[in-house]
Amino acid sequence: MRLRRRIALILLAILLIASVLGWRYRWYTLESVPGVTMAPLPVPVLSYADLNELGNERKTIRLERGAGALLYIGTHHTRDPDDPQVKEIVRLWDEFQPTVALAESRLGFYVGGLRKGVGMFGEAGAVFALARAAGVPVYTLEAPLEMEMRAVLSTWRADRVAMFYVLRGAVNRGSPDAREREAANLIRKRTRWPGLEGSLSDVAALDSLYRAELPHLPDWRTADGTVVWPGRTTSYLNEIATGVNRFRDEYMLNLFRDQLDEGKRIFAVVGTSHVIMQEPALRALGTIER
Repeated sequence: MRLRRRIALILLAILLIASVLGWRYRWYTLESVPGVTMAPLPVPVLSYADLNELGNERKTIRLERGAGALLYIGTHHTRDPDDPQVKEIVRLWDEFQPTVALAESRLGFYVGGLRKGVGMFGEAGAVFALARAAGVPVYTLEAPLEMEMRAVLSTWRADRVAMFYVLRGAVNRGSPDAREREAANLIRKRTRWPGLEGSLSDVAALDSLYRAELPHLPDWRTADGTVVWPGRTTSYLNEIATGVNRFRDEYMLNLFRDQLDEGKRIFAVVGTSHVIMQEPALRALGTIER
């Protein structure tokens, strides 16, 4: 009886320690910065035609506006913790000493450190790990879903928008069976988003809409990712992608303006095309270091 009691206490202690460590090292879904308001930009975001002319080389911008400063790092997306880009992010973090961090995407629940975080979430994982270790607030560069949905649904029908967001997450899932499983999962999740409720019922409804309206495209179970890429005109899926990214760029710029006006030192990491396309508008927001 005593042996059983000791074993039970040891197991309870192990469970308690694991729970504490899990709580201490947990990651969480990044929230949007509260209170960002959209205002007209003094200079528009560049187009994808402009981007094609300029190229997509990595770009980092340092900007000052009043007491605020922005270190804006453009990357080529990676999930390799040994990628030199990740080492550069760590070096620039230590050099810049930010007071707020901003990362692309919203991350998700995870327990671990920087290396595995990068493997799961890309360079945004490095930003989260650095911010948490330094006790610096970290947010997503993405707008609240309600705001994004209002912007997208002002131009496109709900069923088409739902199909875009489902396929954006499904077409890179490998085999046709894996894509179909992911599509079913995303239909359940993303048709709960504001304004998309009831827009697609299941994979059969997705198939019916896709085949009726996009007969010139290959089956989404085998198509490559370009069917949902921005900057193309193959179908309205590409047009929605372009519109979504334009909204995201404009939101990021408004977010930077608000945070700079509060005197924040902003450390932000994003896909480099966003930095390139936003640069003219950034120049209108403050002084860029040469």
